[in-house]
Amino acid sequence: MEFAFINSAESLNDYIVSQRRSNRWNCIFIDEIQDIPEFEKALRSLLLDEKNDIYITGSNAKMLSGELATYLSGRYIEFTIYSLSYLEFLDFHHLPDNDDSYFP
Repeated sequence: MEFAFINSAESLNDYIVSQRRSNRWNCIFIDEIQDIPEFEKALRSLLLDEKNDIYITGSNAKMLSGELATYLSGRYIEFTIYSLSYLEFLDFHHLPDNDDSYFP
């Protein structure tokens, strides 16, 4: 809810511009970007500044389609990240594979 006011490409761009440092490298992280209409316009504008390093995440089909590549004019690298399997989760948290781990 803290960022509910960011509801358009313009408000996204305005907020990021107001927060970034012009004399420093800026790592910008935006989660669930598909919830912002026309977000690609803001991203294209922000990418014009070489000091902006932008990371976006999304969880819908539009984010996985080739359509995103068209919007960003090839200026992106895509990483597909999968959730952990149950056994990987146990290993990550150093838990045994037993009923106590499954039903805490």
